[in-house]
Amino acid sequence: MSALCQADPAADLWSVAEYLGRRAQLSPIQRIQLEESDIISFHDYSDPARFEERVLSLKRFGRPILCMEYMARGNGSTFEGSLPIARKHRVAAYNWGLVKGKTQTHLPWDSWLQPYVNGREPSVWFHEVFHENGEPYRSAETELIRKLTSEENGAARQAGRARH
Repeated sequence: MSALCQADPAADLWSVAEYLGRRAQLSPIQRIQLEESDIISFHDYSDPARFEERVLSLKRFGRPILCMEYMARGNGSTFEGSLPIARKHRVAAYNWGLVKGKTQTHLPWDSWLQPYVNGREPSVWFHEVFHENGEPYRSAETELIRKLTSEENGAARQAGRARH
């Protein structure tokens, strides 16, 4: 179990998501959190394979699933990798930041140790989708988001629900 979970057994479940496959290692509080929650939320900043593994481990509880944080381009957590998996498994996915600016969530975690000052910018943005002028950081990402959230796709999802 992670040091955080050993120190605080009531820690949020996102901190133990990788342990869900080993149910016996969950603390009694963590087990109750999973079994008694109306919804399950988690964070994941990893590659697509690991993201899907975590989603599948959470789906077995039969609750709506929300991925509250997932974008970390430098870690391999991208829109292209995460969103199709989230959609496939009907997982809501929230993204930190939209436009580069005040929150500075385009800056990667290393900015705490190596500040991006005097015009220095990261080679790869952490979160944000748009520059301050409204231009996409990466056009392929905005096209994917548009495709996955289009009305046509929404209508297809509604039709699929009606069949069940």
